[in-house]
Amino acid sequence: MENILILKTNVKKPKQVVSLQSLFSKHSEIEQWSIDLEDVDSVLRIVSKTLTYTKVTHLLKQLGYFSCELEG
Repeated sequence: MENILILKTNVKKPKQVVSLQSLFSKHSEIEQWSIDLEDVDSVLRIVSKTLTYTKVTHLLKQLGYFSCELEG
């Protein structure tokens, strides 16, 4: 079953998205991802069967970005 993870991030610039693309394209557990830089929360959406919010937050932290689960 696919999980859709929705996170608030501090990614604000297209240049930063390129660094995410480098990380996510190499990550076999990420099936699909997108980020909305026009949203005030810079919402990151990840589709994965196995990743958790904790794992994604850790991955982003390694690149120097903040993220947390976006609760509706």
